[in-house]
Amino acid sequence: MWHCCGLSWTDPASLPTWSRSTQFGTDQIEEMARDPTLDAFMAVGPLDSKITSDAIAATARARGEPKFLAIDASEAIALKHPRYEAEEIPASVFNARPAWPDDKVDTIGVSHLIVARKTLSETTVAAFFRQLFAVRQSLARQVAGAAHIKKPDTDKDAELPVHRGAAAVIDGTERTFLE
Repeated sequence: MWHCCGLSWTDPASLPTWSRSTQFGTDQIEEMARDPTLDAFMAVGPLDSKITSDAIAATARARGEPKFLAIDASEAIALKHPRYEAEEIPASVFNARPAWPDDKVDTIGVSHLIVARKTLSETTVAAFFRQLFAVRQSLARQVAGAAHIKKPDTDKDAELPVHRGAAAVIDGTERTFLE
């Protein structure tokens, strides 16, 4: 639901043209930053991503120092919608002089998940999991986001169940060939 000027809309197609949402590809960052019809945009990505940094730098070149808008209700959003997480953008993470942002900014975060069908064999998932964590650091040198790959929560009450093969590796209960 969109809220603006005391009014609410549930259908994005019925939004006034001055408040519509449009998606841009990473190849359109420069064009978007120069577009005078855009008042604000939102980027979703890791703080240490080249794409995120490039988007902020393009905005600064086209429009001057960027302004970071806090999402003050980030904790409430995360409580209501567990797929989101309350996060914080640290001061100066994108630029030191001048500081971008100049102070910490409350925001929301999202996680990317690697999922497997329940029917996929435990052996296959366990092998993938071991290999992924064996190459994670070298992969992070090529893809910054790979450094953020972490083991899932294997608790029984976790929001998303972990595949039996991955859970066996994490919990140390993986069966050997002889078992």
